[in-house]
Amino acid sequence: MSLERSRNLNIPENELFENLVNVWLKLGRQPKYTDIDGPLSTYSAGTYANRFGGWRKALASLIHGDAVGRLSARA
Repeated sequence: MSLERSRNLNIPENELFENLVNVWLKLGRQPKYTDIDGPLSTYSAGTYANRFGGWRKALASLIHGDAVGRLSARA
């Protein structure tokens, strides 16, 4: 019998951004903190807050970073 991994502490930033973009597109609007803790997201809102120093900082990193091109290209 083996144990399954319950947490992934080394999620690449691009995977977090990709997930955030996917949730944004599914909702058709900027996701709220509570949207990320729902079934649309692979990762929790706490993961974003911990990685980027807060939820708003996570959104700012997406919008001002390289991931914005991916969001625009999919719309």
